[in-house]
Amino acid sequence: MNRGMLWFDKNPQTSIIQKVEIAIEYYTRKYGTKPTLCLASSKQLKTSCKISDTTWLQPYKSIPNWHFWIGQQDKS
Repeated sequence: MNRGMLWFDKNPQTSIIQKVEIAIEYYTRKYGTKPTLCLASSKQLKTSCKISDTTWLQPYKSIPNWHFWIGQQDKS
């Protein structure tokens, strides 16, 4: 993913899944399309999972804790 939206959420009351669901809603409203990929800190997320009908959540070592890189997966 070369372009996307960086989302930050350190709220201790919500799970990583809830944080990403909120980010997906915001992204969809802002850009008019649903994201297909969300990258999260590999320190906070150990395995990939499908979070919605269109979006995969994956761990990535370069993402800081509490940050989420959300956007469209490259078509390569």
